[in-house]
Amino acid sequence: MHRFWFIGLSLAAVGCARINPSFADGDDETEGAASGSGGAPSGTGSIDSDSATQGESEAQGEGTADTVDADPPAQWVFTDDEHDEFEAGVLEDLHWSSQDAVELVSGATVGTLRSRIFTTGGHLGHLTDIEWHPPAPYGVALFGPEIDEREAYDFGGADTTGLELLLHLDFATNTLEVGDLVPDASAFAHHGTLGGAPLSVSRGVFARGVTNPGDGFIDHAQAQLAPGTTEFTWTAWYRTDDCSGAAIVSFDAPDDQEVPTSSVWMLCNSNFSCPTKAKPRHGTFEALAVAVAADGSTSGPRACGLKPVDDDVWHHLAVRMLHSGGGSTLELFVDGTPDEGVAPFFDSQHDFAQGPLQAFTTVGNPAPAYGGAGSYDEITIWDRRLSDDEIRDLHARGAAQVEFRVRACTTEDCSDNPPFVGPQGAAGIGFVDSGPDEGHAHDVWEFDQVGVAFQYELRMTLDAAGVPSPRIPLVSLVAKPAEND
Repeated sequence: MHRFWFIGLSLAAVGCARINPSFADGDDETEGAASGSGGAPSGTGSIDSDSATQGESEAQGEGTADTVDADPPAQWVFTDDEHDEFEAGVLEDLHWSSQDAVELVSGATVGTLRSRIFTTGGHLGHLTDIEWHPPAPYGVALFGPEIDEREAYDFGGADTTGLELLLHLDFATNTLEVGDLVPDASAFAHHGTLGGAPLSVSRGVFARGVTNPGDGFIDHAQAQLAPGTTEFTWTAWYRTDDCSGAAIVSFDAPDDQEVPTSSVWMLCNSNFSCPTKAKPRHGTFEALAVAVAADGSTSGPRACGLKPVDDDVWHHLAVRMLHSGGGSTLELFVDGTPDEGVAPFFDSQHDFAQGPLQAFTTVGNPAPAYGGAGSYDEITIWDRRLSDDEIRDLHARGAAQVEFRVRACTTEDCSDNPPFVGPQGAAGIGFVDSGPDEGHAHDVWEFDQVGVAFQYELRMTLDAAGVPSPRIPLVSLVAKPAEND
């Protein structure tokens, strides 16, 4: 077994990992289904605790964990990082792969692992930390420019060069009121202010998101985010069952302009105004970038997708502006792949920052005809062309989920069968990747998991076809003698 990397750190360093503020509401969670126990309530059901074998610890400090009479060590470190160790637990639709990691079996979209039982030799221990080593950012939003994700992850980490706006839309309250600040997590502080009407806070892709009834919008400082003459990429997570001109992001010309100006839109539309051979019978993704003359006439590139996006499931949408050969093209991506509807080449290039100051809004638009009804999470604005791989990775980090729960047992075989707990106890989602700054670890001390044996549960989920399975090569639990509490 390989040594756990932070064994040499002080306990103070171990204890500084923060709890990820994950959020869940009752609408999108089936009670017990996320426990990793085959859909049964936490701590019960199809995975039998007696089926898991017992594991030994790497005891740190004086003493051993062999007998209850011996002095306990300073801490116990329990680690799974090899085939036999993971396989000693109970796996459902997971396996140890050729990548030297646990991942989903081919064709599976949900898999669970209940680990082997780790014992302390009869000593009462207090679980302090759980850590795992994700090679990619599974189920976590962009960390922002302060973290080099490309260095922190083996693959899938984002290059935040050119990231001008990053809205996590993760609020602690249940409602966002008109006038509330909407913070930008990019390096540019392009914060917004809610206008129009309140938004409700609901379960998002990564934690919380917001739901717009149709007449709310987030207003950003005019002209700061103007696309200008550069290539750009806009992205958003969006969910709706009815799209009829819903503005997701818009750089809008004033209605009463008397001089040439410009307008750029990213929207969900069921009218489908682009020329095409067959008009879809569902709402699709659409984008346009036009110069607006004083007489109201417009010219510029436009793109209309064919993939349905009004099916009431989360979709990752991206629009990319390309300049080449003296002209421009808008390209659409839905769930990480090109939406090859209609995207004709426009034979000139415009300055999409000309004329009077523009209104730049996200999550809707002040114009009632373009109200942004639907749910939103993580909206980004980049002043560069993202590659196909970068757009694919932005989708994959939301479509591939990994979460953990832990438990402490008062019997060495866990026959007392206590529930597994996450950041919200036995309900809600489990612990997710805390990020490279936290060592991908969580401090679980406050959850009072005290016993003579410990286990973790791992759950993997894929929410979209074509996304590769997450991989987990190592999981570690750390406990300290409860007598030191």
